[in-house]
Amino acid sequence: MKFFRIIILSLFTLALFGCEKPIDAEKATVVDWGPAQSDGCGFMVELSDGTVVHPINLPVRYQRDGLEIAIEYTLEEAVYTCGWLTVMYDAITLESIQKW
Repeated sequence: MKFFRIIILSLFTLALFGCEKPIDAEKATVVDWGPAQSDGCGFMVELSDGTVVHPINLPVRYQRDGLEIAIEYTLEEAVYTCGWLTVMYDAITLESIQKW
């Protein structure tokens, strides 16, 4: 009986906390700035503070303009250049990503 209670309590805890966004996750929005081959920048990410960055490893299933996401990322030392005027943006590596 005690084992059964532990299983039920574990399942309840998992159901309660298992689907929440990570505490450190930052809300962001995917933006499509046009194909890089034609002087666009491709898919970029606009962070919650308005900063726009280039995700090095954005999965295809998240490449949708206007998609709100929750991300954890590492800021890279490299910058991403794009566009006709060769604008530079910070590059990031996504550590985790999910729909907001």
